Amino acid sequence: MSTPLIGHREIETKLEVPDGPDWAEIPDPTEDPAVTAIGIAGRRPTETHQLDAQYYDTESLDLLSSRVTLRRRTGGHDAGWHLKLPARQEDPRASDHPKLPQQAEERREWHIPFTADQPAAASSDTVRERGSAGTGDRSARSVPAPLLRAVIGTARGRWIGPVARLHTERTVTVLEGADGTPLLEIADDRVSGQRYGDEDTVTWREVEVELLEGTTDQLHAVVDHLTSRGATVSRRPSKVGTVLTPSTLPEAAHTLAGRLLRRSRDSLVTADRSLRMDVGNAAPLAFSAIRSARAVSELLGAADRPAAAALHQWERVVSGERDVQVGRALLLGELTDTHVRHADQAHGIVELELNRRERRLAEAITSQLDSEEHFALLKDWDELADGGATPVIEADRIEERIDAIWHDLQDAVDAALSDPDFSSAVADAHGAAVLARDCLLALMPEFVPDAQMDAEDTVGALDTVIAALAVHRDARKAATLVETLADDPMTDGPVGFVLGRLYALMISTQHGALEDFGDVWDELGETRLSISVAG
Repeated sequence: MSTPLIGHREIETKLEVPDGPDWAEIPDPTEDPAVTAIGIAGRRPTETHQLDAQYYDTESLDLLSSRVTLRRRTGGHDAGWHLKLPARQEDPRASDHPKLPQQAEERREWHIPFTADQPAAASSDTVRERGSAGTGDRSARSVPAPLLRAVIGTARGRWIGPVARLHTERTVTVLEGADGTPLLEIADDRVSGQRYGDEDTVTWREVEVELLEGTTDQLHAVVDHLTSRGATVSRRPSKVGTVLTPSTLPEAAHTLAGRLLRRSRDSLVTADRSLRMDVGNAAPLAFSAIRSARAVSELLGAADRPAAAALHQWERVVSGERDVQVGRALLLGELTDTHVRHADQAHGIVELELNRRERRLAEAITSQLDSEEHFALLKDWDELADGGATPVIEADRIEERIDAIWHDLQDAVDAALSDPDFSSAVADAHGAAVLARDCLLALMPEFVPDAQMDAEDTVGALDTVIAALAVHRDARKAATLVETLADDPMTDGPVGFVLGRLYALMISTQHGALEDFGDVWDELGETRLSISVAG
């Protein structure tokens, strides 16, 4: 039986509170008319818990550097193992999450309760344990395999073990609505912590206001109530971060190149976790992160790094998921809608092949994530991002590189339009358009304001061009798949006839996509891309 993994979204604001008798207890928010006016009707009696937590990381604190927390904790209502992750970053141009108030932080938390084979009591030998938890000799034996699996890429394949222990006396107040619904939780924490191997103990007090079933407006109102009485939004890192006090970033990481590399590195690590945890939409997001990393390496002249081949291999594997999904949409969708005789048999043959490819893809992704080449890729990106081998690139050099990439795109499109039957030329145009778009997206935070608006317009136009070229590519791949199935000796004549019709439809779709592509390119191709980077 697999270990249950329970996840939820955590939104909270951390506060520092002043010393003195006025803050011996948390000021009651329900006495504030501004709080009660938005539906907070009362508070439950306070509860106090003694929490003891052991935190796990690598010796170089790779998890902490990625804002990932792995711990085993006793006490309170949720004793067990906890994995906290940053909220997954979607497309940088859009988000479906509401704007959070007062520097509130959003994270995803995954919880595994203690079981018979994961007792609440921690062994005194845990610090020295080195064994297997399902992914080789890479962690203390006590770490549950699902959590270790999720973070082993974040750890770059390094050994994970206990690094710190914290004790928290937590006084909890739950604010509720008129019907008793728990809306918010205020946790008054008095913390003491120690890094393993260090005799010094760090102590402090902090207050967390966490959203339960309430609204962000209610969270905002309660935080306002507390800050109006002297509390301040905390600049302190996580609890374990306060104890471990990681070193500051090297100077090179603050350069333009360093910022680009760190953002792309963080996206790659997030993609690794999403694939390992099989979260929704993981493969498309991983594909986007990989493309962005390749764009940054092209911008900075780092495309010949030793791990570049591993990045290309990762992209090739992950992109297969999209090919399967597109095949389902194009081929199975068409066979479902048609009333041609023997369409059902053809549907079954195509579906069996797509299912087979999907299984092979899942195996390939797992193999890729567990390969030493993959861990080497992430380590190599660390070396680049943290300054050990960061290229010294000035803003004007970046602008020159963008200009060259833009001209390469124009040349590739000209070649594709002059010989639209040459699929490789069309594929090259698609790749050049994707590279130009991804370079602009990677640089978006670095552009001066006017250039940022121009870049956003250009990205929108490139998306239209890429969409048209993607239809051509997808129809070509679908046609190749159908042709292969039709040529199979096991395919009988009537079904082969249906597949032949489907092949002709995909070829027609290809040609139509190129006509659309020519029209949209006419509006963009003569653009003079003028981009200015802030530096």
